[in-house]
Amino acid sequence: MTRILQRHRVAAVVLAVAVVLPLAGCPKPDTDGEPVATSKPATSKPAVVAPPAEPAAPPATTVAPDPHQRVEVRVRTISDPQDGWLRIEAIHPDAPGAWATGGFLREQNKIVIETENVDEFSINLPQLRINWDQRVILRIDDRSSELTRKRRPRLYLRRTPAGAWEVVEP
Repeated sequence: MTRILQRHRVAAVVLAVAVVLPLAGCPKPDTDGEPVATSKPATSKPAVVAPPAEPAAPPATTVAPDPHQRVEVRVRTISDPQDGWLRIEAIHPDAPGAWATGGFLREQNKIVIETENVDEFSINLPQLRINWDQRVILRIDDRSSELTRKRRPRLYLRRTPAGAWEVVEP
């Protein structure tokens, strides 16, 4: 019995040494959570700050390779190139450009779109993996509706003067 206790004591001591020795060389963390500087102290010269870059032209379309099939479209005119399942078809006349973002939440069978200065846009339905056996939610600018299956590849929507979105024929 005493041999078993001695073996356990030895194992406990070896374990304690194996844990404590690597931690002994670790630097003490700062209480503020700020990293500790290990280089030379700062000089009294002011830092050189680069002037802000001039804003570049917005990208035409960004399609993110992710499971939610996100797409972001920014255009100045509707003739700008646009890729992805979301396309801006008409821009508000007084606007210098427009943008729209969209995502398809497959697990909820939900299409979510946000727009700015867009008067008309279209959705290429075959590019989305919609489960038509379940209810399909279409949420545009925080307004939800149910999308029914029609035998058309592209759905066109136009903003009404009241701000709602209505389905239109191309």
